[in-house]
Amino acid sequence: MSGGVKVLILLLALALAQPAWGRDRVEWGDDISDYMMSCAVAWTVIYEGGLEGAAQLGLSYTAVRVATNKLKVWTNRKRPDWQPGDAQDAFPSLHSSKAFAPAFFIHKRYGFRQAIVPYALASFTAYTRIHANKHDWVDVAGSIALSGLFTSMFVREYERTPVPSGRLAPDFFPWAPPSGGLGLGVHLDF
Repeated sequence: MSGGVKVLILLLALALAQPAWGRDRVEWGDDISDYMMSCAVAWTVIYEGGLEGAAQLGLSYTAVRVATNKLKVWTNRKRPDWQPGDAQDAFPSLHSSKAFAPAFFIHKRYGFRQAIVPYALASFTAYTRIHANKHDWVDVAGSIALSGLFTSMFVREYERTPVPSGRLAPDFFPWAPPSGGLGLGVHLDF
């Protein structure tokens, strides 16, 4: 895959994340769950130069979404901010499921070190759901368990082909600087 196509895929992922920018941090935490998936898919295609990992991510993510939605109906659990007439669909947290599924995928496929930032972003999403009084810790813990379960079922570790000496071996990873914002980190081995 050419460098221009990789940059285009990355810019597309960041453009999909754009609606989250400019909102307060608690609301922004909710939106993380929506753009984590597009960033994870883009990163996987760039990192691997193919679609095998993206297909595994899609399968595990779809299973997490279906299981989360089914459990919401079956458990009929009230949210902490429940009012008469509201749906009883607290367990498990869909936002947390959507955020943790890509984080678990990156961990299983590429290793824990690559998943530190996605785990931090997913944890922030879980925090915002509890802080906004939409879920309690049980709802979030259920989401984390579902994400881990389906990732372990459908995702395989990436087998990186050794790079011949004298060639660059880039590793791309999402990065969040302490001052705020998002970025893309690149690690090069010579």
